[in-house]
Amino acid sequence: MDKDPMTACACSDAPTDDPRCIASAQLLPPILRILAEGQPASMERLAKEIGLPADLIAPTLSYVFPDAELDRDGRLLGLGLSLVPTAHEVRLAGRAAVLYAWCAPDAHLLPILMGESAQITSPCAATGQTITIEVGLEIGPAGVHAARPASAVVAFVTEADPRHLRTTGCAHQNLFASAEAAAPWLAEHPHAAILPVAEAFRRLTRRSARASTAPTQESSSLGEAFGRLILAQMRSDGLLLGELAGRLIANEGERLSASSGQPESGDMWLDSEFAGWLDSEAHRARGGGAHLIVRLPNGWDWDLDGPMSNGPGWWRMGEPPNVTAFPSIIAEDYHGFFLQGRLYQVRDAPPPP
Repeated sequence: MDKDPMTACACSDAPTDDPRCIASAQLLPPILRILAEGQPASMERLAKEIGLPADLIAPTLSYVFPDAELDRDGRLLGLGLSLVPTAHEVRLAGRAAVLYAWCAPDAHLLPILMGESAQITSPCAATGQTITIEVGLEIGPAGVHAARPASAVVAFVTEADPRHLRTTGCAHQNLFASAEAAAPWLAEHPHAAILPVAEAFRRLTRRSARASTAPTQESSSLGEAFGRLILAQMRSDGLLLGELAGRLIANEGERLSASSGQPESGDMWLDSEFAGWLDSEAHRARGGGAHLIVRLPNGWDWDLDGPMSNGPGWWRMGEPPNVTAFPSIIAEDYHGFFLQGRLYQVRDAPPPP
């Protein structure tokens, strides 16, 4: 086997600098828990569980998970675990809903990501023989409690297009009743491999142990993930014009603790003068208090906890100075983002031809 058979399992061994995989580790566990209830998930429900504004959920899902299944009303139907029938049936312990997985590796991995044991039923991709596998929560081969037949193997694609994982990877990753049954298929697919069920489960759970315990509600973790995500998208689109590191200074009445007594570009400070009477809806929802003010490069002071002209206010994560805020900032001739305590000026994308 020349290549690692985990290659086509998205983010199973995510590099630390891959923003999509960082965001995926934050988003996937709560999304799976919602889908496991057996009902389509609205963007509002996902927003509440994940801790993101509802208007960010749809574009974030589209960017991080381009293969996500949605219904006509824009509700989530599937993301690895699915309400739409496939060949791979997943019955979670103690749940009545019958769920499905996009591929055989997903069927093995998703239950442990959710912290629930499961029974997987799938036909052999060569003979049609029913294969049944019971998986628990143990990491490694001990997590496979039973496999019928015991000779069953899991097929992996070792080369897949990460932009189209479902069609180039998942569609080919099935179960076979035995290595012999898989042999003709394997001969026709040079970029593929098979593993016994217990060995496949060992590799899948070893690679994904970090993702299964990743925090999903801690604001600084979300801030890091989404800051890097937005930056990656802006860089790929060629929109970045400038970058400025922020600095937290103290408000001392008429003066601030900057050397000149006045804020400079990138400086931020907490101002209690506006608290209460000039709070945005978003700021009130997170408990209110002093407003965070940021001096922009064009000289404007941006009150990110104050009213917004076209919405309930900026959603923000993290503590000053390492703050991430959405959506973007527009102040006269300045358009930018505030991500992980840094200001990023962007140019507007040209209109489509």
